[in-house]
Amino acid sequence: MLRGGRLQQVAAPRDLYERPANIFVAGFIGSPGMNIVRSPLEAGEEGLCIRLGETWLALPTQVRASYPSLDHWIGRELLVGIRPEAITVAADTATDALPGQVRAAESLGHETVLFFTAEVSSAVTDNLDPNTTDVEPPPLAAILPGHHPLRANDWLRLRIDTGSLHFFTPNGAAMC
Repeated sequence: MLRGGRLQQVAAPRDLYERPANIFVAGFIGSPGMNIVRSPLEAGEEGLCIRLGETWLALPTQVRASYPSLDHWIGRELLVGIRPEAITVAADTATDALPGQVRAAESLGHETVLFFTAEVSSAVTDNLDPNTTDVEPPPLAAILPGHHPLRANDWLRLRIDTGSLHFFTPNGAAMC
């Protein structure tokens, strides 16, 4: 895969999808592409946590095993990759879910493609420049199983599968 005449990563499609070398590859593979958001990493009573807006999400212990370099980022901001299919609708009362506002939803019968905004501090936009900061909350994408009758401006709570997150340094390189 080339970007600006430079080779980014060579691997089988599944490997590119599961272990992208950087945010360019992460955003290129999959449709819609991976959501990339900025988040501080903190160590709390429940272990490692990331913060999306006002929502704190605890990371399962296997994440720390998969990304041993995360310990070096405690107390610092990093880029977090969230695949659209790792997001599901949560109960309105869920405290570990991200509040979001629907921008657009397309029902495909077996799944619904959702574009929404959420109070995230910032995100990498389509130009995939990790130094980009948006003034308005950037749109995020989710692929929800089944039909969901959602309309623009609806509010909902979204659960993120924290076991399937991807982590990148602030310059966009994948963490190991």
